[in-house]
Amino acid sequence: LLTEAHLLERSVVFPAEMLWSLLVFGLLIWGMFSVVQLTSVSEHRLANKAETDELTGLLNRAGYDRLLKELDLNSTTLLLVDTDKFKGINDTFGHETGDRVLQKISRSLMGNFRQNDYVCRIGGDEFAILMVNVGTLENEKIAEKIRYINRELAGSIDDELPAVSVSVGVAHGAGAVSWSELFRHADAVLYRVKQNG
Repeated sequence: LLTEAHLLERSVVFPAEMLWSLLVFGLLIWGMFSVVQLTSVSEHRLANKAETDELTGLLNRAGYDRLLKELDLNSTTLLLVDTDKFKGINDTFGHETGDRVLQKISRSLMGNFRQNDYVCRIGGDEFAILMVNVGTLENEKIAEKIRYINRELAGSIDDELPAVSVSVGVAHGAGAVSWSELFRHADAVLYRVKQNG
């Protein structure tokens, strides 16, 4: 029979200093893990903020540039979107109204393209849309989207904003040798669209 005294002899007794050391060590490990987690979250938030346009919530030029490193050129279609006569809106109605018009355009673009497409604001009144996995056979669908967007932007009594329209240049990545070449093609198409009214 084991008595209580025998049980005490067999049990391991941790001195108070050892327990204290284990507690401190555990707290240090937990603290280091928490700092690493917080740093990772902070870096992610900073990266998102650096790539997000404050006015519209869209990706900005930095976000657009990052996407070019991640997407497949040959299966991507680039749309360059330019707001028609935007300077006149700012001059006539003021910059606050101009900002609201840009926000309306952003919402319309986001609402009319697929969730896996990327809508970016790359300049003052200029936007870029990167449509992934789209071939040249989709041209009519893209044209219909643009017509619908322009009807949507033509004005609404409810929002009290001036009517606005956008011109769009479209270029397909298939056959392009670089993103800069694709951009030049889309920009050339956009220029012709603007020239033709």
